[in-house]
Amino acid sequence: MRLPLRSCLCSLLIMGIVALALPASAAAHDPEKRRTLTLFGDGGDVLRPERDGKSDYVWYIGLDAGLTYSRFQNGPVSWFTPNPYHVNNPMYGLFYESPFPHAFPLFAAANEGDGIGLYFGLTLDFPLNDVFGIVLKGNYHNRTGKFSLTTDTREIHPDTETDLTTIFEHETDWSFNYLGFDLLLRIQPFDFPLYGLIGPSIGLLSSNTAKLTQRIAQPDDIYYTEWVNDEVDIVNEFRSASSEEEVTGFLGTRTDLKLGLGYWIPLTPSLSLVPEIAVAVPLGKFIDRVYDANPPAGSISDDAGLIDWTNSLNEPIVTTNQDFNVITSFITIGLRWHID
Repeated sequence: MRLPLRSCLCSLLIMGIVALALPASAAAHDPEKRRTLTLFGDGGDVLRPERDGKSDYVWYIGLDAGLTYSRFQNGPVSWFTPNPYHVNNPMYGLFYESPFPHAFPLFAAANEGDGIGLYFGLTLDFPLNDVFGIVLKGNYHNRTGKFSLTTDTREIHPDTETDLTTIFEHETDWSFNYLGFDLLLRIQPFDFPLYGLIGPSIGLLSSNTAKLTQRIAQPDDIYYTEWVNDEVDIVNEFRSASSEEEVTGFLGTRTDLKLGLGYWIPLTPSLSLVPEIAVAVPLGKFIDRVYDANPPAGSISDDAGLIDWTNSLNEPIVTTNQDFNVITSFITIGLRWHID
């Protein structure tokens, strides 16, 4: 129910913004000349300089740079990733003699996290009158999060010398890289350089990278291992394993409702400094696909993807929450050139 409602609200918002921008034409005293009017006025300058009558329509072009702050919530999520070690590793190989030629993947989990990313963009601002304007933004930004989680498999394995279950500690740095496009209504109701922004924001996911470090917290007598000579000689034994992969299963397109504030600081008659702060609230899901539990090792060992993690008894360890999502704040500083 929430997704259709969000979609309807987003559609109504887009139609409202487009309606404000629809031009209306009126004939001047000279039939050969026509002026372009908006539904709300004559396309005045948002900074309200004295007009000289040479131009009835002004607009702005600008560059922006800044930071993003992202808060991931409604976890947990679990995923698999290629294993940097041989099939005989403490997560699976020592417990199950696998016939597959590939190593079983690592399984990991994350819950809530946050992080700071970068933002670079281009802005076009089309004033409609002294109160309203249409703002178009194109940008590249990333939404990053640092996650920490401990998981208990609830398994006591016969090849260890303890009665302890296997517990893993997961540290993950996750970065989602987006190409963003915003269609925003700018509202400046007072003769003051402060304005508000509201409208839909579309993000195209170009890539994501999960940097995972996984440690065996207990028991003390199992390890990640490296083998050579047809699994005869152990080269190294480790208490931690690391990987860096792109995880599949996330939607390639996301829609947010963007709300923000900005402030004009005139530098010259044709140039202004514009700091802005905005927050993007998700209007749809973040997760597209979760793989089946216990996938065949040979079919996924070269990939990484979201999964519901279960133990050897088919008991759930971490079930991925389909509501996992991210709210992102944007803090930017831009330059705006006044174009007649």
